[in-house]
Amino acid sequence: MAWLSFTPHSPYVPQAPSRRECHTVCVVGEKLYLYGGNDDAGRHSAVHILDTVSMRWEKIEGEEAGRRSAHTAVMSEDGKWMYIFGGWNGADELGEVVRFGVESRRWERVLTTGTPPSPRHFHMATRVGNSM
Repeated sequence: MAWLSFTPHSPYVPQAPSRRECHTVCVVGEKLYLYGGNDDAGRHSAVHILDTVSMRWEKIEGEEAGRRSAHTAVMSEDGKWMYIFGGWNGADELGEVVRFGVESRRWERVLTTGTPPSPRHFHMATRVGNSM
């Protein structure tokens, strides 16, 4: 096992994410899906997709899920949805669940049942079967 670095295809790559912290990354096939986090400019809401074959970034803009950091993300078992829970929007801890469609490239709010966990940030999550 070894670390590798790569050079973008041009000196200016506007689709590439800024340096940031408190973001999440999920993998589907040969693509990495990066969401949220914050940098010196604040919190982010775009999804950045890195194709690990071509090493090219694509940026999907969208405010539907809100700007957040310190959240968790898992991919659905079939790889069609990236689920996001919790996080921090700069003023409040969040307790909602939203999902990003890998094929549709759109956000949806998820209506859950039962007693939800309290809002939180800087937590951990994993997927086991169909559960987060």
